[in-house]
Amino acid sequence: MASQKIILVPGFLSPRWMLRPLYGHLKDQFAEFAEVVLWDHPHILSEPFAVADELQSWLERETGGDNVALVTHSFGDWVARKAIQSSAVEVDKLLSICPVIRAVPTARMFAALTRDLVPEVRVMADGKSAASYLELPQVRDHLVIWARWDFWIRRRDRWPRTETRQRTVNGFHNSVIFQPSVWKQAEVFLKSPASCRPAWPISNYA
Repeated sequence: MASQKIILVPGFLSPRWMLRPLYGHLKDQFAEFAEVVLWDHPHILSEPFAVADELQSWLERETGGDNVALVTHSFGDWVARKAIQSSAVEVDKLLSICPVIRAVPTARMFAALTRDLVPEVRVMADGKSAASYLELPQVRDHLVIWARWDFWIRRRDRWPRTETRQRTVNGFHNSVIFQPSVWKQAEVFLKSPASCRPAWPISNYA
C-alpha cells in the first residue's frame, strides 16, 4: 500500500505558526498512517510563480508513489493550484480554506500604493490572475471552507469544477484556522474516501 502525505500550505504573510495548531491536530490524528508536513512557505516578496514552481518540484520529488492531500489557506491555495496544474502528481484530497479565487479589494488598493512592488499582491489584485487554475483536473476530491465574516477575500457561488463542495463556517479569514471545529472538519474530510482510492484508515476517530 502506498504511503500517505498531508501537506499544509500557508498563505501570504501568514507565518508558519498560524497553521501549527491545525498541523498538530492532523499530526496526532494521522500519526499511525500518514506523514503530515508543514511546507516551508511563504516566501515573502518572492515571485509567486517561482514559489509555485518550487512547490511543484518539491511535490514531484518528495511524494512519488504516495497518496497526497493538500490543505491550503488563503493565497497558499493559489500557490498549490498553480503547483499541481502542470504537475504529474495526482492529489487525492484538496482542502481549500478561505482561498484566493477572485481579485482581493485590499490588494488592489495596496498594489496601487506600492506600484506593484510586491509580486504576491500583484497576483491577488488582478481578477484574471487570482482566478487561475480552478479546474483542478489532478484532484480527486475538493472541499472549500469559507469564513462567514471574511472581509479580505471574495467567494464565488459556483466553482468551475462541478464536483467541488463548498461550506461556510462562523469565523474570520484568519480565525478559522485556529478553530477546533474546522480542524475536525479537515480531519473528517481527509479520512473520507476519495474516488478511485480506498478510504484512509479511521482508527482513533470519534
